[in-house]
Amino acid sequence: MSPSELTALLVFATAMSFSPGPNTTLSTALAANHGLRRALRFCLAVPTGWTLLMLACGLGLGALVTGIPALRWAVKVSGVAYLLWLAWKLSRQSSLGQADASRLDVSFGQGVALQFVNIKAWMLALTLSAGW
Repeated sequence: MSPSELTALLVFATAMSFSPGPNTTLSTALAANHGLRRALRFCLAVPTGWTLLMLACGLGLGALVTGIPALRWAVKVSGVAYLLWLAWKLSRQSSLGQADASRLDVSFGQGVALQFVNIKAWMLALTLSAGW
């Protein structure tokens, strides 16, 4: 691995590790509202879902997404559209609201499934599987 590739990998890994995503946000909300014990189920579901997503990408889903231009663009456009929608929703809020406790009952399966709709997880998984 050349020094420029190693530098790019370290910058990428740092940016992905320290930028908060839905996993960090939801696990924080769960722990703050229900305590660490109830949040642990979700905290265990995240790496389980991440492992399944990486396996799927490594076993061919990543090649399929990166190999079919229309599918690759669909992932990019849907991710950008979702982030713009979130930004728009946040910009229209006058204050932070309280979380509805009933919406914070997240099952293990929902925690696993979150990885498959998490655009940050997809970008990381596709980037990592493209290098294999």
